[in-house]
Amino acid sequence: MFEALSDGYSLHLEGIGHFSLSLKCAPDVNPKHVSASDISVKGIRFSPDKELLEKFKTVEFERLKDASRHSENIGMSEILEKLDTYFKENQFMRRLDFEKLTGFTKSKAIRTLKQLVEDGVLKNAGTKQMPMYINN
Repeated sequence: MFEALSDGYSLHLEGIGHFSLSLKCAPDVNPKHVSASDISVKGIRFSPDKELLEKFKTVEFERLKDASRHSENIGMSEILEKLDTYFKENQFMRRLDFEKLTGFTKSKAIRTLKQLVEDGVLKNAGTKQMPMYINN
């Protein structure tokens, strides 16, 4: 397969489909003066055979609940306990540390950290663009 594609051929596997190289050229190269060294492989194109596509029409899909997209559901008292334990061993906390500690998504972690700062539980000892939270 490598040899055929490298030599500029497309490859057909019966019942599966056609494979060919996708090439790219640097954008600053003048089209009239393109050389072999200006061209590189972008990827491999695949076009499935009609028979293979027909088989996929019978595939049934099922939606599964993906817990990775949702935050853990913990209360403020549990968050405060986790923070106390965390700050016994660490001097500061980043947002990513808070996400790992609580299981929150990025957006929920940002909202919760903002609330904790407003409530005086945490203090931002860093900058607005690079916050470093400390126990207040």
